[in-house]
Amino acid sequence: MPEISWIDIVLLTIVAAGLLYSAASLVVFGRSRRRQPAQLLTASHLPPVSVLKPLKGIDEQLEANLRSFFEIRYPVFELVFCVNDLDDPAIELVRRLQAEYPTVPSSLVVDTYRCGLNPKVSNLINAYPTAKHDLVMIADSNIAVRSDYLHRLVSERELSNAGLVVATIRGSGEESFGALLENLHINAFVAPQVEAVRHFFGRTLAIGKSFLFSRDTMERIGGLRAYRNLLAEDHQMAVAIKKLGRPIHLSAYQIDNVNRQISIRQFLSRHLRWAMLRRWTNFSDYLLEIFSFTIIYALTLAVLRLDLFGVAVVAITWIVRALLDTIALRQIGASQSAATTLVTPIKEMILFVVWWIPLFRRTVFWRGHRFIIGPRTVLKPVATADSRTHGEEAVRHERGWRSFGRRLRTRLSTRSSLSAS
Repeated sequence: MPEISWIDIVLLTIVAAGLLYSAASLVVFGRSRRRQPAQLLTASHLPPVSVLKPLKGIDEQLEANLRSFFEIRYPVFELVFCVNDLDDPAIELVRRLQAEYPTVPSSLVVDTYRCGLNPKVSNLINAYPTAKHDLVMIADSNIAVRSDYLHRLVSERELSNAGLVVATIRGSGEESFGALLENLHINAFVAPQVEAVRHFFGRTLAIGKSFLFSRDTMERIGGLRAYRNLLAEDHQMAVAIKKLGRPIHLSAYQIDNVNRQISIRQFLSRHLRWAMLRRWTNFSDYLLEIFSFTIIYALTLAVLRLDLFGVAVVAITWIVRALLDTIALRQIGASQSAATTLVTPIKEMILFVVWWIPLFRRTVFWRGHRFIIGPRTVLKPVATADSRTHGEEAVRHERGWRSFGRRLRTRLSTRSSLSAS
């Protein structure tokens, strides 16, 4: 029996506790997968919905993603696409799809006005008045959905009386190594943890890829403008809705977050931004994340011991971690094979390094601009030499400085509906 020091005991305890928590999370996640609504509303009881789609550039598989929304089967709904730049290539794509699906009510709002530092929220603010219906769905550009998307989520909202309905995110479509890491992390870690954190700690992690709410609820939490300068606008909206006493419904319904050609650099940049977001959302929760890197602690033990016992601990930890990740992939119905989990140690080592950075810096790089991030993920622009960053221009707009002329504001609205056809 090899001699075990107190340091070994501490490391072994962290590894064992981390693996046990992961296993417990999968039990909770598995139960949530089997939690289906007892019934869906009939077509005559389904309220109309406005689907807001903020766009910027041509994302991976954008045409296929947008096409999936045109092919939704739902009694009464409209698609409202919004773009913040006059020369955005997404404009042509949307117009082509509108012509291809003339019976689907849709509109395109192109408006260059930026009223905040969060480009997605600013884009949505421009289009929000265009939406005709009381029930609103915000759906990101990089998700693909099935034809029953609205029927399922709206039914769950009506039957649960939820203030907000959030769908389960599933990563799919990886073709590069960076995309493989991204989708593995979404499917084997993020998706189970969203449900586990709610179950074990009573906290809601709301990922804003798909948000369903009513106009009345949005107005009661301050409207979209209240979140125009936040990095984590989705989480803060969910927190505000929960404070109203309205439940947040985490649906088992899955939508695909399509990631095909993400580079390692993009993977690092994205997760650094998300780490900054989590650190400034809830610092105590962020500190607890350090105990989730089980393979790192196993490797640390092996390096300190330099014997077969340490090697065995690493091997067992890796095998158990791969097994748990494989179970998670099966639970969420991911396309990745079990062999994908062999790269889990690489993913964990990268994210372990990323985890430390928000403890020592407050700047985040997003959409080509650098910001200072503070509590509740409030953003402030970082000044440049000519003091004309995107963020500062947005602040000047917000303060009402109009002395150099009226802002360029263009609305291009193309509507097609069954009644007009």
